[in-house]
Amino acid sequence: MRFLRVLFGRRSRSRDGLVLAIVLSAVGTAAITVIVNSVADRPINSEIDFAKLVMFVLATALSVGGQSQTLDMSSALAERLLQSLRLRIAERVRHADLATIERVGIARIYTTLARDTAVLSEASALVMHGAITSIAMVLTGLYVAWLSPFAFAVVAILFAATVYFYRVSQRNSRAALLAAGDAETDYLGRFRHLLDGFKEVKMHQRRADDLQQVHLAMQSALTQDLKRAASRRINYGLSISHLSFSLLLATVVFALPQHLESRETAVKVTYVVIFLLSTLNVVMRALPMLIKANLALDSLDRLEADLAAGGHGPELLAASPGSEFDLIELNQVVHSYRDGDGRSQFTVGPCSLTIRPGEVVVLVGANGSGKSTILRLLTWLYEPHSGVVLWNRRLVDHANVADYRTLFSAVFSEFHLFDRLYGLAEVGEERVNALLADLGLADRVKFAAGQFSTLELSSGQRKRLALAVALLEDRPILLLDEFTADQDPAFRERFYTRILPDLRAAGKTVVLVSHDPNPYGVADQVLTMRDGRIVDPQTAPEPPCHGSE
Repeated sequence: MRFLRVLFGRRSRSRDGLVLAIVLSAVGTAAITVIVNSVADRPINSEIDFAKLVMFVLATALSVGGQSQTLDMSSALAERLLQSLRLRIAERVRHADLATIERVGIARIYTTLARDTAVLSEASALVMHGAITSIAMVLTGLYVAWLSPFAFAVVAILFAATVYFYRVSQRNSRAALLAAGDAETDYLGRFRHLLDGFKEVKMHQRRADDLQQVHLAMQSALTQDLKRAASRRINYGLSISHLSFSLLLATVVFALPQHLESRETAVKVTYVVIFLLSTLNVVMRALPMLIKANLALDSLDRLEADLAAGGHGPELLAASPGSEFDLIELNQVVHSYRDGDGRSQFTVGPCSLTIRPGEVVVLVGANGSGKSTILRLLTWLYEPHSGVVLWNRRLVDHANVADYRTLFSAVFSEFHLFDRLYGLAEVGEERVNALLADLGLADRVKFAAGQFSTLELSSGQRKRLALAVALLEDRPILLLDEFTADQDPAFRERFYTRILPDLRAAGKTVVLVSHDPNPYGVADQVLTMRDGRIVDPQTAPEPPCHGSE
């Protein structure tokens, strides 16, 4: 019932209006049954009872109008709940650190948000139908009590038995639905490999066959089996309920009349039981959806909790723009990559380095030596497990890290291209297009109406577009992770001989991850990394001249 508690939990005019609409619709539905029952045994040739006809029309209007209002208001409440959930999870993602996002997984975040919010949106209408019908069933039960207390006692006992056996049959349905949901999440995660690795799949038939025929097929079959098991469990409950109601109807039709005071009472009780049986499907369809909605809320709660476990609210306080620096120091910083059981797999550090304004610092080393991790530690995307980062000899911590990060623009090795200049609305089109032309992109991409004309570019061109965005941010420090690896020789030479010197002349600091130890002699510092440590370049092996971190 958690979905109902969440939907109705906060006292408001909307909630009170929804409750009133549900009750009025249920009253109208029950009244229709009572009115029809009161005229069903009238003689065939009797005149129309206009009073009851008017009452029937009013009851129908109340039932239909209340139902319409219920669906409209419940939809509004559900969408407001989903709006709150979506924004809350987006805020959790913003608060989380990089290690948390990597641990939780982008696929899980996206799948949970998309799938479970859809379930909640779908559930509201069906559950409201079930609520209206349930209240109408209670009211018609009271009508039976008015007709005959004995008949009401019999119906109540058999109805209670139906509810009991249904609950018993559904004891494991929650676990079955949860297992099916987890299997589906795993399948979607594997299916993402087919999409993200489409080019590689098309190029390798055995890889395609293995992915499709073994992993995707097996996980899809498991998902199918678990969903069928969950459906069987739910359908078993429906069968139990229908069987119990059939027993109730048989009791009312064959056994009850001889114990009632009149035939008319027996007929009326029979009509009511038939009404209850006709509305049973609505309630039975609503109950499994209610379970799914509860599971969806639990899944979203777990996601929020996992994201919150790595979040630090003070980091997202408004940062002051235009921060400056005289000195940045990494002092014996350490970051350890751990497996699912918390065992350390690879450790970067302890490492120390110093960065000053206007310097070009080059980090070199073999693949996997820890160069990219140093950039994440430098920007505090990874909080050091030990050691400290000092900014102008002040400790960087959660209280000032938002200000600290305004020092940096970056093009990471795994960067993301945005279609717009988010957060840079003040930058004019002319300036953007001039920079694109300077980076050799004018013939491929334009900036107009606040967005780039295309992101469908080669790897090197994508990096140049990312560099353009970083330069437009106009921050003191520029981080470039293997930027030149995908560039053609002419642009690479231009980058080292003109772009970097121009940045230095403008007072910018550049930290460059590269496999070139000191291309064109532009570096003020060359730091060599090996096995997660900054080492003496005289004793370090020569790094390879190609590849990426």
